[in-house]
Amino acid sequence: MKGARGALVTFILAGGAGTRLRSVSADRPKALMPVGGEPFLQRLLKQLARQQLDDVVLCLGYGAEAIIAYCEAHPLPSPRLYFSVEAEPRGTAGALREAENYWSDFNLILNGDTECPFAFQPFYEYHRTKCADLSIGLAPAADSTRFGRVVTGADGRVETFLEKNSVPHDGFVNAGMYLSNRRSLDEIPRRGAYSVERDWLPGLLRSGFALYALPMAESFVDIGTPEDYWRLANREVK
Repeated sequence: MKGARGALVTFILAGGAGTRLRSVSADRPKALMPVGGEPFLQRLLKQLARQQLDDVVLCLGYGAEAIIAYCEAHPLPSPRLYFSVEAEPRGTAGALREAENYWSDFNLILNGDTECPFAFQPFYEYHRTKCADLSIGLAPAADSTRFGRVVTGADGRVETFLEKNSVPHDGFVNAGMYLSNRRSLDEIPRRGAYSVERDWLPGLLRSGFALYALPMAESFVDIGTPEDYWRLANREVK
């Protein structure tokens, strides 16, 4: 599978160094942190398999060898896995550019450190109905101050992005879940570090791309901090 035209490809961003999690990870990649008796990544892959999302590209950086070794030693019947390993850290959007050989007409992009159960088909239908260049999945967050907020109009079209701040706010936050066409991905530069949230999304909005957002999940946990990791891990062992 090399960017099969007309098909759907899922990209999981799992290349972060996980520096905030080092006190409990012992340098283990976040994707391999155990939750409910199995690595976090394995849980995410099983969720995708249940929704028949069959082609998954893991965008890797830190700990890539360990992640690939685990996946090869513990293969799942589905999905089919492909690996894109960046030679140097280029940020979340930069990692997507590194994987451009796998881009398709429809590209589902997920953060590899977020537990956010969702139904794909309504997301896909919404994206198609809106003729969106990129759609963003939203979710409620227990600590809304840690996440950026997406402001939309009545029709769901994105109007602006609000940065993280210390003032608690109501509403939904960016859940790190995107459905993008190829044209939007091609706005990511070929060189240099580039962030999905800080660079790519605001850049698309400024350039007039059609961005839409809708609530997609009832729960949302980012395991990037020890507190949130233990919150999820302890919930799963009860």
